[in-house]
Amino acid sequence: MTSLFSELVLILFCIGFSFMVTSESSSGVQALNVHCRESEQKALLMLKDGFHTSLYRFSSWVPEQDCCKWKGVGCNKETGNVISLDLHSPDPSELLQGELMDSLVHLPYLSHLDLSHNDFYQTLIPEFIGSLSNLKYLNLSHANFRGTIP
Repeated sequence: MTSLFSELVLILFCIGFSFMVTSESSSGVQALNVHCRESEQKALLMLKDGFHTSLYRFSSWVPEQDCCKWKGVGCNKETGNVISLDLHSPDPSELLQGELMDSLVHLPYLSHLDLSHNDFYQTLIPEFIGSLSNLKYLNLSHANFRGTIP
């Protein structure tokens, strides 16, 4: 009888352990499937619309796809919030040109913004840049802006 009880306890332990491992794996998979927030994706598409140059760098910016997978966009893996935007131009033939849209203010968790080596036609640095409260890194070097950072 003691042997039967021991076997039953062992079986229940194995079932319980198996359930815990399966639950942890499932929650891990869910964390990997976090997607970009719809409002932030719309803000990025509005930003893109401000540029009148057709560039290869925006070829991945397809509305039907998760914006966290777009080139130059970085997201928080747990929340899906856009936290970085790297639109620097590595090649003089691929300069971003046009208007920097204020849709950036709809990226409330943006902490890294790189617009360096582009051509913003000597326009003033937009006032809304000063309202990006979580911004920790800003690179506007060689972007052809003028004025002071608000």
